[in-house]
Amino acid sequence: HLFTGLNKLPVIFKVTRGREILLNFIGVTVDPEAYYVHFASTKHMFEPVPVGGNSPPVQ
Repeated sequence: HLFTGLNKLPVIFKVTRGREILLNFIGVTVDPEAYYVHFASTKHMFEPVPVGGNSPPVQ
């Protein structure tokens, strides 16, 4: 990697009736010699949340 640091990629999905879903993808690039703890998982379970709710949980 040429540049180390925090990488953020916000993605907006537009769904029916003008609704939007925002996903914030965040990644970290470190030096090849640096130590970084990463807990890899192939699965993430999202809590069910109604679209348009006033206080969605942080997931």
